[in-house]
Amino acid sequence: MDKAAPKAASETTALPDQPPRKDAVVLEWTVHLLKRRPQAAVAAGLSLAAVLITGTLLFHNAILALIPTLTLFGSLAEYYLPTKYTLTATGARSKCGWMVLEMPWTDVRHAYLAPDGVKLSPLRAKNSRFERMRGVMLRFNDNSDQVIETVRSLRAEAAEQ
Repeated sequence: MDKAAPKAASETTALPDQPPRKDAVVLEWTVHLLKRRPQAAVAAGLSLAAVLITGTLLFHNAILALIPTLTLFGSLAEYYLPTKYTLTATGARSKCGWMVLEMPWTDVRHAYLAPDGVKLSPLRAKNSRFERMRGVMLRFNDNSDQVIETVRSLRAEAAEQ
């Protein structure tokens, strides 16, 4: 009996009788804003420390002071924690720590180029005041051409179906 070497965990093989899965990963990358702008960590860290100290002085309780500090950290999580972006045939996904944003291609009304990425928006109006709070931002990591081309092709495929 000939034993083949075990395959790596990330290696995949297609089954001959089955079509590829619709949720198979087409493109995946990670962006860590802290590595891009480490000097901003000083200001963000000082802000976190100031909120913790102020909260401790106001509440006279370090545990209660953690509540606003963790709230501020939650708003800064995209900076401190790496963000993993995944594009599949069914949609786009952004995962940063405990926060996950997903949008199926069928819900994307328009996509536009931003200075640091591609914004996928579910809104019909392009310049809506809600634009900043809706959708999924796909930040580039020295892969702008690849991300733009993949988004274009996946949106076109979704539009055909």
